[in-house]
Amino acid sequence: LLSSLKESRFFYRFEDQVSQFESKLSALDEYLAKLSVIQRKWVYLEPIFGRGALPQEQGRFKRVDEEYRAIMLGLGSDSRVITLTNIPG
Repeated sequence: LLSSLKESRFFYRFEDQVSQFESKLSALDEYLAKLSVIQRKWVYLEPIFGRGALPQEQGRFKRVDEEYRAIMLGLGSDSRVITLTNIPG
């Protein structure tokens, strides 16, 4: 869609806005890819640590788990997916 918009003779009027939107979409793609990897790992590890396995790593997983859940709750409370780009890290 954006590439076809760039071919328009009216593109120069919106060039700044399109450039900003394009970089936001690129960042969003990157964040969603990372979130997918994290989610797959979390789905695998959560039952392991939930059962009490690896007690020496429980504290570390708990901290990561709390941060992950906070991010997911934040995403659930705001249906605008573009806000994902505002999360630090």
